[in-house]
Amino acid sequence: MTVSDAMLDEWKLIWHHKFYSFALIIPIIFTLYFGFIYSHEKIEHVPIRYLDEDRSQISQQIIQAFAASESFQVVGAAYSEQELLDDVAYGRVSMALIIPPDLSETIKEGKQGKFLAVVDGSNLSIANVALTNASIIAKTFSVGISMKRVEAKGLADSSVESIRYGYRLLFNPGMSYLYFVPLGVLGVLLQNAALTAIALWMVREKTIGRWKSYFRYWRTPWKVFYARSFPYFLIIMLAVVCTTGILKNVFHIPFIGDVSLLFLLSATFIASVMGVASLVALFIDKLARVLQMVMLTSLPSFVLSGYSFPHMFMPDWVAALSKLLPVSHFLHGLTEIAIKGNGWDQIAADMASLAAIFLVTALASMTIFSIQGRKQMMGQTASERGK
Repeated sequence: MTVSDAMLDEWKLIWHHKFYSFALIIPIIFTLYFGFIYSHEKIEHVPIRYLDEDRSQISQQIIQAFAASESFQVVGAAYSEQELLDDVAYGRVSMALIIPPDLSETIKEGKQGKFLAVVDGSNLSIANVALTNASIIAKTFSVGISMKRVEAKGLADSSVESIRYGYRLLFNPGMSYLYFVPLGVLGVLLQNAALTAIALWMVREKTIGRWKSYFRYWRTPWKVFYARSFPYFLIIMLAVVCTTGILKNVFHIPFIGDVSLLFLLSATFIASVMGVASLVALFIDKLARVLQMVMLTSLPSFVLSGYSFPHMFMPDWVAALSKLLPVSHFLHGLTEIAIKGNGWDQIAADMASLAAIFLVTALASMTIFSIQGRKQMMGQTASERGK
């Protein structure tokens, strides 16, 4: 065989096995995919509220500076410190400003004025942007006021900051990646386990020729799916117990919320992924396709979930698409329970979405299975009558 013959033969194999779709089309699709997700380029318009107890010209200028910054979006004032803390805790805003009542008087006396920023530390991307830009605004004001002092009184030393901001990080005070990254990875691993288990079971039955034998249950398809899926469900739930135990007891990641809610959320998430997997696997006949599906959905689903790059900074249509992914709702609920210690009210919407995904995909799977089974059984009956 010549080099030309070998090359031609390889082109034929590539075309026959459609490897070109994996080597050429998939990189193009993923490039477009991630380009759209990050098309806003950076995190900006972080929602904040404020409590102005000073009610002075200086405090108003500080608030206006935050409003004018492209990094922040001031959504309104609060009337108590507890109201602000609740807004941060329940995710209504990502940062809260507290301006004390003596700020302007302290500055007029030539002393250093201070205000406080309370930041949601459960998402490190937002927290880093909020802290960095709040510091820039505070330093800009400090320099401006110091320059006015120099001009007005001829002071030689303006090195002392006129305004300094302090910050308080909620839910992840050390901004530890150990508290942040493993939880996101856990969601993807559970997703992959559920996808692989259900899809491999269904495709395996097709490969060994036993799939059609299940069609006799076309009137009660839930029996087939329940009997075959429930063992995997229990195994993956055991994995949830083991992994959360390792994260909590070995790596000391705090799970400060209700553990029963965490397991309820996990169970609903696993069921929803199994529903999606059963629907997709109805149209897959090869084991290799299952592995490709899992591999190609892991990273994109994690990025689209909003865990590492929040939904509010994605294009609207991309954020809407992410709501179709079970992992988006799971990771949001997991953050609310494990890191923020919130309860049912904050995860109810996530639970409802996961339950809806499960019901829609499970009903669709069983409906398609019933239609296929009915056709198969009717065909067998007609064949037997013909004999």
